[in-house]
Amino acid sequence: MFGQIDLEITLAGAGVLGLGAYSAGTVDALAANATSNEIGIALSQAAAITAAIPAEGTSYKLSDINFTMVRYDLPKAVTDAMTAVLASNAVYQYWFPSYTSFSGQPVTGSKTGTTRISISTSSLEMLIGTFMVQNRDTQTNFILGDFKGNYGADRTNGEYGNADKTFRYSLMAAEPICFNQTKYFVRNGTTLKQCRWAIGNVYFNYETIPEQFSNVLRAFNTQNDTLGGFHEGLTGLPAFTDTYYAHILTLNVPGENDIYTISGLDASTLPTQISWEYVGGEDATNATYTSIYGTDNTIHTPLIIAVHSSHLDIMANRQIITRV
Repeated sequence: MFGQIDLEITLAGAGVLGLGAYSAGTVDALAANATSNEIGIALSQAAAITAAIPAEGTSYKLSDINFTMVRYDLPKAVTDAMTAVLASNAVYQYWFPSYTSFSGQPVTGSKTGTTRISISTSSLEMLIGTFMVQNRDTQTNFILGDFKGNYGADRTNGEYGNADKTFRYSLMAAEPICFNQTKYFVRNGTTLKQCRWAIGNVYFNYETIPEQFSNVLRAFNTQNDTLGGFHEGLTGLPAFTDTYYAHILTLNVPGENDIYTISGLDASTLPTQISWEYVGGEDATNATYTSIYGTDNTIHTPLIIAVHSSHLDIMANRQIITRV
């Protein structure tokens, strides 16, 4: 039997959700008699709405949360053998992926600077660097449109909006901005010229935006995905820079004697010092999109995500220890 199991869920802020519909004009109130409507019931006239209806903010909650566990009942001979092995001070290890995030000092204007972190782990597998936009927790319309405006603010015709302001239509019309998410999820790399990683005293080469995009493809094997691993809104390098940006360093390598086993950098003896250096200055005159992001798209916060493997040490007498 298992003892007490605690499951902790941390919810993101309401900024992950987009604003509701916005009405920019007058909404007339009409009466309908029983013979002219679909339900056969006379409807009285309500008061007309003569002022604009502002976009409605949203909130969310989780309900009906269930936790399930798959339990395997092994034959007694197997469990007796495992118990005997554990009794001899052996340790079973159960590995699982872990993610640790670090925020750097916000940068204004041109993204130039260095973010440094320290991490201790037995298998550091990947480093992901990106930038979060200013006031990302403020609820916004979905980022979808052209250089002149946000389509999310124009979906005002009737209950179902405008067909030509939808995500699918924007893709077919080759609109430049098809992110279709709120500002909370934007990962922005505008003005960047080149970036590089450093681990300890080892400095990797500077990489330009095309090279960084290629590394993203290789890190997730997207270049070999014949079914298409891209989000449809990632229409090219400008979209990658504006809303999907990431600079990835992969540290997984095949095992020495087993090509099917991969392992990251061993940083368990001493904390490993890691730095991400970014050099800005690229002209972004046509990529600010103040009508899309709002006028507060001037300060960006560096974000580093360290992907590493943690494991559980399972020992005799039901001892379980978490290792990073």
